[in-house]
Amino acid sequence: MIGIKTLDTIKTFPRSIHVLVIGEAISALAMGIFNFLQILYYNFIGLSPEAIGLIFSIGSLFGLAGFFVGPFIKIFGRKNLLCLGVGILSIGIVINVFFASFFILLAGQIIISIGTSLIQVTELQLLYSYTTGCKECCAYSYKYSASLIANAVGILVAGNMDRIPYFMHHGYRRLFFCSFIMLFSAGLARYFLLPKDITVDADGGEAKRLLAQSISAIKQDVSIRRFAILLFLATLSFSGVGPYNNLILKIAFNLKNSSISYISFILTILSMIGIVLMPTIIDKLGVEKFNVIIFAGAIGCCALLSIVSNTNVFIGILIIRCIFAFMIASSFESLMMSNIALDKRDVFASVKMLINGVSVALGNFLGGYILNHFGYRANYVYGAVLLIIAVIFFYLRVRKYMANKMVEKAECNCKFKKKTITFK
Repeated sequence: MIGIKTLDTIKTFPRSIHVLVIGEAISALAMGIFNFLQILYYNFIGLSPEAIGLIFSIGSLFGLAGFFVGPFIKIFGRKNLLCLGVGILSIGIVINVFFASFFILLAGQIIISIGTSLIQVTELQLLYSYTTGCKECCAYSYKYSASLIANAVGILVAGNMDRIPYFMHHGYRRLFFCSFIMLFSAGLARYFLLPKDITVDADGGEAKRLLAQSISAIKQDVSIRRFAILLFLATLSFSGVGPYNNLILKIAFNLKNSSISYISFILTILSMIGIVLMPTIIDKLGVEKFNVIIFAGAIGCCALLSIVSNTNVFIGILIIRCIFAFMIASSFESLMMSNIALDKRDVFASVKMLINGVSVALGNFLGGYILNHFGYRANYVYGAVLLIIAVIFFYLRVRKYMANKMVEKAECNCKFKKKTITFK
């Protein structure tokens, strides 16, 4: 079985990968708690959907920090930047413990976005640097599964805080503080336990050379540019819908936090199962049919969510839609990085941060504005339309850059990479 073979491969990983993944799991637990409660907390203290969207939108723009740091990753070191990002992220979270004014919460979101960008621009490359060749796919699966499980547990804890005596009163802020402690501890642990960074000297114009190399790679590599456009379109679609799902369930369907947490837990676990089963599904259906199913499924579910009124039916479709969205995002992230040359991965990671910063900011703002002025149904129409455009661009402009890539077959037991990037 693929799952057992993948487990056998995971057992052979070096200590550094296990340390990185365990730290990722602790961080995901903390972020599961914080992310679930954040938008509900903002609603609790009286912020409108449009104000919430503005906080997320402006904050997301500062995710561009990852783009400007990207060219200098080799100077500062991936591990150092990762741990710095975790520290900055934890500071942004702890601001929510002590303050409730719009502008201070906005400042906190800006800090959170900067910290997150440093993590995102370094974590995947750092993980891949601890292994080689086709084992990258198993390392990615290991990290992603651990992260999703921990995140799901965090969601359950956050959603049921009113049932835990210690958190019954002022539970939001106390759980935010718990998230801060877990994140900061995970950052310190990874800093001291992971191998020392291999860096280059910044003297002799090295920084200028790396920046010029990054700009040159963007200009010359068509695949980087087209991957970036695809990411922009897909992220613009998802960021105008996903962040508001919990708020829509609370406001439009009058669900309690605990009920929303169970829904989030179920869709997270099912999404993880879907990602684990992706190789088997692709093996049975073929890549072409699989792509059609996940794209059509995500678009169709968005369309249905815009017209369904029954609570149970809405929840069921929402769960299915999120599973498809997870599959699309997961496969895009892994495939794009795998199809970028080794010497250009840091450049592509920084480009991703630029694209994510702009698209998430714009998507968050549009999502909040649409929800505030037109209602939640319009959010899902918006998501469907943008995803249709992304799919058309994928098939017309991007698909060929993921085709016919030679993949190492020796020693790789999970078959994830081979099955997901072989196009005909």
